[in-house]
Parts: sequence; structure tokens; C-alpha cells
Amino acid sequence: MPTETLPVLEVDGKKVAQSQAIARYVAREFNLAGDNNLEMAQCEQVMETFIDMGTDIRPIWQEKDEAKKAELKKSVFEEKITTKLKFVEKFLADNGGEFFVGKKITMADIALIATFELLSSWVCDEPFKDFPTLAAHKDKVSKEPKIAAWIAKRPETKM
Repeated sequence: MPTETLPVLEVDGKKVAQSQAIARYVAREFNLAGDNNLEMAQCEQVMETFIDMGTDIRPIWQEKDEAKKAELKKSVFEEKITTKLKFVEKFLADNGGEFFVGKKITMADIALIATFELLSSWVCDEPFKDFPTLAAHKDKVSKEPKIAAWIAKRPETKM
């Protein structure tokens, strides 16, 4: 393993570590990273905002005291996550509301599903309650046939 951690992707005998490097590689391989360098950068802008949300909730995972954890969930969501969800909602609106980038599904649209699941598992039951546009977009992307098929058969995990 290149960094002695998981995940690792092996392609033609070469190993690639780090989840975001793998995600970007797969997105480029399957035409999910935009149609040009600007669209790729826009995808990554959305992706990095989602990653920042994951960083924001890390203290919640680490807190052992349930009362403090409840306070953290509330404050992190209100003070950090909500602001980032507003940015993400604007990215979607600025592109016409159909997709985050360009005129087709990209890794950014797919990552919205994972971000919703992460937030709903660790922070609050309905993280998109005040963001109906994001909720509708997540639902739409989740219904894409190949994505829906994977969601139906994948293992159930908290992450």
C-alpha cells in the first residue's frame, strides 16, 4: 500500500492511495469530471466544499461525552455547515439548477448524496431541510439508474 492506509485502487498493477485522488481518477476515467479544465475546477470547488464539511464534523466523531456531542452537533451545523450548504446551493443555482457543473452529472452531483448521508448520520436527521433545492437535486441524482442500482445493493455503513 503506497501510504499504508486504505483506500487503495489498483489499476494495471499500479496502486493509488488517498480517497480524493481515487475519486478524481475515477471521475476522469468515467467522464464525471466536467468537459474541460474549467469544469473540472468547478467540480473540485464543490467537492472541496463537501470535504470541508467533513472536516467541520470531525470533532463530533471524536467527542465521547453525549451531552457535549449534542451541543457540538447543533453548533457545528448552525455555524459552519449551514454556511457551506448555502454556497453549494448557489453553485447549483448559478449553473441553472440542473447540475452543479455543465449539462450532465459529474462527481460533484454524486458527492452530494454522500455528503447528505454523512451529515444525516453524524449531525442531524434532515440536513437539507432548509435547502429544498439541494434535497430535490439529491433525490434526482439518486434516481439515476446506475446510481440507484448501486445504492440498492451497497453495504450499509455509517460512513
